[in-house]
Amino acid sequence: YLPPARQPLYWAIRPDRGVRKRRTITDPAPLLQFRRSAGHNHPCTHAMLAQTRLIDTLDSLLQTDLTGFVRLREPIDITSFLGWLKGQSLYPRVYWHARERDREFAGLGCLREIRDVAALAELNGRPKPAAGSWPRYYGGLAFDPLDQREESDHWREFGACRFILPRIELIRQGNQIELVCNLWLESELEQRQEELAAARQALSQVAPEARLDRLPAIDFQRQDTPDRATWSALVEELTDHDHLAQLPKVVLARESRLATTQSVNPWDLLAAWQPRSQLCFHFAFAFSADSCLLAS
Repeated sequence: YLPPARQPLYWAIRPDRGVRKRRTITDPAPLLQFRRSAGHNHPCTHAMLAQTRLIDTLDSLLQTDLTGFVRLREPIDITSFLGWLKGQSLYPRVYWHARERDREFAGLGCLREIRDVAALAELNGRPKPAAGSWPRYYGGLAFDPLDQREESDHWREFGACRFILPRIELIRQGNQIELVCNLWLESELEQRQEELAAARQALSQVAPEARLDRLPAIDFQRQDTPDRATWSALVEELTDHDHLAQLPKVVLARESRLATTQSVNPWDLLAAWQPRSQLCFHFAFAFSADSCLLAS
């Protein structure tokens, strides 16, 4: 315990031995250094330090002439990306895990967004910038962009095209994990100040990772579209010898809706799902607290 306005004190208490010693520390620097180094070894504390360092770096950017896409990085200790996403309050939230299992990404907030296929094509046509400065968008295209039926409400948040450039990213490549803050700076002072303020606010809202809970038994009602009889008829038709001669490869798909009154956390669900499909890509998109897309 270090009282703020007097000589630093140190108490040693050993109840098992009845020892209670009081000693004055003339130089608290070694003790403070020990506390700092011990804090670095705790994942939650280390995560907060990375967050603080990024906020400090933002203040220095106003004095530079950097323009365009800027990515700030700090090493961080995180046990679980899904637990980190579960603990956040910012939206949208994005998750992507490579099949090779050596790359993992999580994103928070939105710096820029693409909702138009033409804008996506224009972005793809730009020359790639210097290494390390390429913005990473997460999203996808509809299989049938013209199919905008109102009954497809579970795809409404995506539309024909939606790609997100997150404000905050968590990136693992190999054994290295980094907390990243993305910015897009223009030459005008007002825009730079607003962009830095928005980045600072987003970083200040980043929360520690949460504990992932084991899923309980869930009671649900299942509805398949098409139903079993129609599905069986389609399979027989498409696997018929004459049909295969004309169209040798067909991919069938059906929709299964599982309805339950129990609350299911999507990040707990994906964490339980991953070990059962280890050789797959895993990704998730949560644009609001009302829904989340999980896929492998």
